[in-house]
Parts: sequence; structure tokens; C-alpha cells
Amino acid sequence: MDISPTSISVKSDSLDSPIYCSDDPIVRAGQEAWGRLSSNMTWDDWKHVGKAHLIGRQKAMTEVRVNRPIGRRYNKAFGAWLREFGFENLNVGDRARLFEVMAHLSEVEAWLATLATSERVRLNHPTVILRKWKGSTVVPDRGAAPKPSPYAKLKSAYAEALEENHRLRRGVEASPGNAWKPTDTASAIADAMLTALSPEKAEATAKEILKRVKERKASGT
Repeated sequence: MDISPTSISVKSDSLDSPIYCSDDPIVRAGQEAWGRLSSNMTWDDWKHVGKAHLIGRQKAMTEVRVNRPIGRRYNKAFGAWLREFGFENLNVGDRARLFEVMAHLSEVEAWLATLATSERVRLNHPTVILRKWKGSTVVPDRGAAPKPSPYAKLKSAYAEALEENHRLRRGVEASPGNAWKPTDTASAIADAMLTALSPEKAEATAKEILKRVKERKASGT
């Protein structure tokens, strides 16, 4: 006599080949949807998978008697449920985002209903849906400065370059070599040179100047 449970079945055609086909219609629908997602992504199938996961999470929490889905014992129980019903290969990050979408399902569905059919059809993964939905809920800060246009950025960069050029020119004009003008008095020029040069360098420069002056006088230039 065959006494094996009728609920036990190996589904070789599904994505993760679950050990059990659940008697729970919601979990069973999630298993079937998970199998279809391997070849065709649809948001409706992801919702079935999400609803099945909500049941699995609650069962794991009840089994280990915790109020929140965290902790080693919960993770062990939930991991066993995932393996039992064939969901273990769902990416951990995608699963977390799917749970987050399911937690806000009514709001997400209401937002999806506002989109054009062509756009809604393209949103067929919980990660994309969550990101787009969150982006739609961001309230603009009316007090925030508007983002500059590419032209405004270019204009600002040009103005900064001009200002930097002016600063460099002022720096050159203020450097020791340009600290005096031909119209300044000899005393002012001497003070400027003494400020910029060491005593030894100033003395050597003075001697060189006297030498050049004598040479000019001798040559009549």
C-alpha cells in the first residue's frame, strides 16, 4: 500500500524544485508563480510569491515564538520553510525588498494604477517597483534652491575661472619682484628690495647695480 502523503511532490519543472506542494492555496499559488518567474517576469506573479512569503514568515515566527522576524532561531525556521517549499534561491536582497513592497502593497498598487499601461507593464520586479514608488513619494522641498541647469553650471565654472585668473594676477602684482614701480622714490625702491631680500643678497644686488650703472655711463647708454 502506498502511504506517502498526497501533499508531497517533487516539481522538477519549477524554479527551485520544492519538496512539498503546499496545501495552503496562497502558498501553492506562490510556488506556481515562482516557477513561472524563471521565464516570464510579471508583477502579478511577484505578488503571489510575496503573499506566500508573508505566510511563511508568520509560520516561522509562530514556530519559534517571536514577535519580530529576527534572530537566529527565526532565521533557521524561515530558512527551513523556504527550502521546504522551493523559495530558497530567491536573492536575499530581492526578498527583503519584496517584503517591503508587500508591507505597503495598497499604496504601491494605488500608485501603479496611476501609470500608463505601457509603463506599468515594464515594472515587473519588486526592486524596481520599490525604487520607483519611493521616488514618487518624495515631497519636494519648496525652500531648497533649484538645481542649476547644465548651462548655469558652465557659466558658473567660467566665472570661477575668471576670478581665479584675477587672483593669480593680483598675486603676481603683489609679489616681491613687482613691489615697486619706476615712478617710486629711490628710498621706497630700496625699502621694497630690503623687505624681499636677505641682507647679503641686498648688498650683492646693490653692488651689481652700481657696477651696471658705471658700465652704462662709460658706454654712454
